[in-house]
Amino acid sequence: EQFMWVMAGLFLGKIGTTLLLARRKESISPFKLLIWGGILAAPLPAIWPFCSEVWMLFVLHFISGLAWGSWEVGFSLSFFKNLDIKEKIEMISIFNLIAIITQILGTLLAAFILKFLISENYNLLFIISGIIRLACVSTLRKKSFGIVSQE
Repeated sequence: EQFMWVMAGLFLGKIGTTLLLARRKESISPFKLLIWGGILAAPLPAIWPFCSEVWMLFVLHFISGLAWGSWEVGFSLSFFKNLDIKEKIEMISIFNLIAIITQILGTLLAAFILKFLISENYNLLFIISGIIRLACVSTLRKKSFGIVSQE
């Protein structure tokens, strides 16, 4: 039951992002959604060790849902909007395949780090995860998404 409450926080956060973006769709660029979603989502694993109650995890996952919802919408709009309609289905399939592969590789890497490098210290693993995520987000540039600045 507790797990379901935590997951509900994540899904409610994603729904919240969708509702917020529906109202402000013209005022926020896809790249800003991507960047702010990434910046907000990246450090959240480092906070998990400090959540000792289910309601804390619910709130953290709600914020995570807001962030990941923003990231996903920003990425989709930035990446897929310039594709021809005939290419979109194929690219979405390739994107999903790559996403699954990277999730598996990330899980295996985390398992290796946890087992062999940090002696099963989950709190340290969460902190390392947050740092790696922030490092990845900090490398994003508009040019890498085919977005040309109008400034």
